[in-house]
Amino acid sequence: MLPGRRGDREGGGLQHGRNVRRRWRVASQIRLLIMKPVLHHVAITVNNINESLRWYEDKLGCAFIKRYDDAKMHMALMSFGKFYIELFQLDNSKPLPKYRKELMSDLTVVGTKHICLGVDDIDKTMNMLGTKGVEFTTEPDTSFYGSRYVFFKDCNGILIELSESSRVL
Repeated sequence: MLPGRRGDREGGGLQHGRNVRRRWRVASQIRLLIMKPVLHHVAITVNNINESLRWYEDKLGCAFIKRYDDAKMHMALMSFGKFYIELFQLDNSKPLPKYRKELMSDLTVVGTKHICLGVDDIDKTMNMLGTKGVEFTTEPDTSFYGSRYVFFKDCNGILIELSESSRVL
């Protein structure tokens, strides 16, 4: 039997397990280096695409990139730095359910919860958004991993979180 394999009295099974975990960890790191994953965009179904375009431009400073309209659907793409926001308006879309408009009740349902934007200074950002009429749904708080955060809603009632990115982990 080869040294370090299971059943080998000198290599032992414990060492084999450590080697497997180490090889798996290295392989995972190599895959991440090759893929270089980054968040590209979030897609949001909205009540009114024109109102939503104005809100995201005026309140968050998103830049309009492109729009597509047909008989049943309106789409728009906006940039927020290197991140994109796709807005969709469909003729047969349903309104956001009430439980999805409140953070704690929404957390009890499986699925994506909210958009989180990293900011350098949460207090300055809150002041700037407050002057633009944004109303916050929570007070600033500290997350379990040490970042300060606060929530507000867009013009469709969709939850958006601000998080001080400098304090993450």
